[in-house]
Amino acid sequence: VHFRATVRGDSNTSARAVRTGGGSGDDAAAASDAVAAAGTTKLTWSRKLLVLLRVTPYMLALWTVYCCEYLINQGMTNLLNFPHYAPLKCGNEQYQVYQILYQVGVFISRSSVNLYSIRSVWLLQVPGVLQAANAAFVACVVVFNFVPSIYIVFAIIVWEGLLGGTIYVQVYYAMSRRFAGAEKEFAMGVTGSSYGLSILAAGLLGAPLNVWLGSLRAARGHVVCKGG
Repeated sequence: VHFRATVRGDSNTSARAVRTGGGSGDDAAAASDAVAAAGTTKLTWSRKLLVLLRVTPYMLALWTVYCCEYLINQGMTNLLNFPHYAPLKCGNEQYQVYQILYQVGVFISRSSVNLYSIRSVWLLQVPGVLQAANAAFVACVVVFNFVPSIYIVFAIIVWEGLLGGTIYVQVYYAMSRRFAGAEKEFAMGVTGSSYGLSILAAGLLGAPLNVWLGSLRAARGHVVCKGG
């Protein structure tokens, strides 16, 4: 069986299968690739700009959550020291547990789309607001050391991971339903770039933030464990 794909116009694409006799399995596979390729239309710069404007809220939602998230992980958690918590030594061991709990939260929430989906682009901004509040709260905990138990910090770190995993899967799922064809491919690509830039921004901000928060914590007489 041989297939022939016919493309008409810039945005309207149709594929037509024509039976012309016997053929090999390789021919059929190649024909399937041709049909799939026929469904992809090259975007003009003007259409890319329009898609970029439509995808900006999704990028913002992802960017906000992950920038705040990695600020917490890289600029704050090694300063969440509890020297009197016997099971874990202050510093490295506590920091390692924080990172494990964060990944647990991410892992659990990455399956959230199977239970519910956030279709409103405005509701997708809620995790970003919550993660920003989370970062502000953790910064206050670092400086003022008012949390009495490390288990409260454990819960905060899991919550941080839940927000991160949720926004990741929900944003990409929402875009997969809103965009199609070449627009979908472009939207996914630029959103992935914004995700990477958010982590880069958090890394650049996290280093000086860590030094500053550590100095504020030490100035108040609270323990700053070395090796964290």
